[in-house]
Amino acid sequence: MESLLQRGELSQARQLFDGMPHRNTISTNTLISGFVKSGNLSDARQMFDRMTDRNMVSWTILIGGYAQSKRTHEAFELFSAMRSAGAKPDRVTYVSLLLGYVDEESLNLLFEEMPERDCVTFDALITGHAKDGSCENSMRLFLEMQNFGLKPSEFMFAAVLSASTGLGVLGLGQQIHGLVIKSHLGWNVFVSNALLDFYSKCDCLTEAKRLFDGMPELDCVSYNVIITAMPNLEMGRQIHAQAILTSTESDILVGNSLIDMYAKCGSMETAEMIFRNRMDRNSVSWTAMISGHVQSGSHEEAIKLFSEMHRANVRSTLLDMYAKCGCIKEAMQTFDEMPDRNLVSWNAMIATYSQNGRANAAIRLFEDMLECGMQANSVTFLNVLSACNHGGLVAEGFRYFDSMTKLFKINPKREHYACMDPLKPRTGAVSCRSAVQAGAQDAAPYVIMSNIYAAAGRWEDVGKVKKAMKDPGVKKEPASSWVEIKEKIYSFSANDDFYLQWDEIRGMIDMLSDQMEKEGYTPDTSCTLHNVEEETKAELLRYHSKRLAIAFALIHTAPESPIRIMKNLRVCTNCHAAIKIISKIVGREITVRDSSRFHHFKDGFCSCGDYCPHTTSEGLVSAKKTLFGSISHDVC
Repeated sequence: MESLLQRGELSQARQLFDGMPHRNTISTNTLISGFVKSGNLSDARQMFDRMTDRNMVSWTILIGGYAQSKRTHEAFELFSAMRSAGAKPDRVTYVSLLLGYVDEESLNLLFEEMPERDCVTFDALITGHAKDGSCENSMRLFLEMQNFGLKPSEFMFAAVLSASTGLGVLGLGQQIHGLVIKSHLGWNVFVSNALLDFYSKCDCLTEAKRLFDGMPELDCVSYNVIITAMPNLEMGRQIHAQAILTSTESDILVGNSLIDMYAKCGSMETAEMIFRNRMDRNSVSWTAMISGHVQSGSHEEAIKLFSEMHRANVRSTLLDMYAKCGCIKEAMQTFDEMPDRNLVSWNAMIATYSQNGRANAAIRLFEDMLECGMQANSVTFLNVLSACNHGGLVAEGFRYFDSMTKLFKINPKREHYACMDPLKPRTGAVSCRSAVQAGAQDAAPYVIMSNIYAAAGRWEDVGKVKKAMKDPGVKKEPASSWVEIKEKIYSFSANDDFYLQWDEIRGMIDMLSDQMEKEGYTPDTSCTLHNVEEETKAELLRYHSKRLAIAFALIHTAPESPIRIMKNLRVCTNCHAAIKIISKIVGREITVRDSSRFHHFKDGFCSCGDYCPHTTSEGLVSAKKTLFGSISHDVC
């Protein structure tokens, strides 16, 4: 039963429990603990209420479950019921209760009631505040504890380092590092790992590597933290060699981190070798490999690996992969059929809705998740904020960001702020100009600034930006689209005419153009940011890579079958409008996965609701106003 619970197979564990000829308090507590760890508090409470012979462990497991899930009212109610039943709480019970977030008054009452205040009780209180994001309270209690003359434990140091990370104060963490050394705990691998995590999250990679190299003892967590923190191929290879020498590579966490590191560094052959040599591959292993292939542009390999994973019957990942492939119906079916849903499942489904332009569905699912008693984490809020971003839900985005920080006490990271930027009209354009002025190596800010200048008719400035992009350090991908037909990937680039079936493709585009004109379509020439005649602009728009890929797919696939296109850049406004009309003309569902999200076109509509702030001509005009003031005489 414990083996089944560890694998997350709760239904099978419950069936086994129900079939036991002899059940006792220990077996019941084990199953209750499994339900609690999975977040299924309703079934845990149901089993607890049926128990006739409860012991202190029974009470403590459920109290801890309520406390960890922020259901503090129920935790205190159960604590009071335990006292009324004559059961005497021990230190573990108090610690379990303290680990949850409760209001200051209740905490003080509980703290006063405790028979003794020692390092364990302070540990619990400081850790509880740190986990809840109340970093200031955590640090205040740490100082108060020292006034009592108590020495910090390794667990307490880990908690206050977490609080320092939350506060974003590097100097504070460095002072705690000094205190660790004075306390002679620098040798302790648990404390060293906490320091390693602190420096890596503060982007102090040099300090993190120096600490790692000087640690007298390294464990799997040490390697996992340092590998995850450093997407540097040369340094990663050095750490990999160390992991082999110490036999730490055999640990699944370290192995997965190595696969992820090599994949992110573009060394897919090495990632594949590690992946294939592991007999204990889990959902994380599959996800890292498939994501690596997608990021490196090896879409055919990603699809093959996805099919292999499907045959291997890996399901949580299955939901995530359906989301990445834009198969929203299949993802919904997989989610609905799950007998037990954990936080990963909920997060994956919310992300699916977000990436596929179903912002309101993502928010509804998030609210359903909270009603089920599941506790949201930073990944949950990242998915929700991303949904608000993609759906243009400005008020909702700010409301959820506010609740994340104030109600759920989760400290926002750079990813959360990045989701909020597009909801603030001024931010994007100003950020791009700053990035260009700073000589950024990513091509995106250069492209956006070039488009803004072009929309304003400032062709001289367009030339300057394009000249700056010729710097060897700036990486600019040419616009490309891919379509898979009969398990083969076909690639297309804008205005290329070297394809074997170019005459057929052009004929299909011409036929579609005639029908599109009858439907009222007119090309948006503001999307062709070249200083040429209007007729030339319109002609260039006809042969964008997405239009070529769609025409090829229409020629080579059965009528009424769906078409899926992959795109390495964002969809421009003109192509977005054109594909909507094409989907109506041909009566097919056309899915386009661009660099930002999925667009599902059907019957003349798109799942995004036409909200594409970074690609619309209106967005460019808005950005132009931000940078240059109101529309002036230099706009044609």
